[in-house]
Amino acid sequence: MAIKYSNPSTMPPPHGYSQVVEYEGAGKIVFISGQIAADISGNIIATRSLEEQVQQTFTNIKNGIEAAGGRIEHIVKLNNYLKDISQIGILRKVRDMYVNTQNPPASTTIQTVFDDENILVEIDATAIIP
Repeated sequence: MAIKYSNPSTMPPPHGYSQVVEYEGAGKIVFISGQIAADISGNIIATRSLEEQVQQTFTNIKNGIEAAGGRIEHIVKLNNYLKDISQIGILRKVRDMYVNTQNPPASTTIQTVFDDENILVEIDATAIIP
């Protein structure tokens, strides 16, 4: 199995993510549904900062990947949804505490509106487990 992370010179330079992630070989692909800052009881951590919400969201993602037999380092793609895109720096700071920053996953971030005003972030992930 081989996972190759690259940033081809023919593409724009990335900021903390890989432009291309290739997978070739055996293993398991795991898709983690969009996660929000909900605790184990399903309660949204509504009174917390974006930083704390992103931490809880990544904890949920980590728990999902581990339940599938993998580690958070196996993430190859993230889709990030922010209530306020001007706070992307906070998302990146916390993300970098969880992902392999030497070979960061491919990533997309967009600003969106959530049906609950207390939700500040949602993230879904794709992982490849050897």
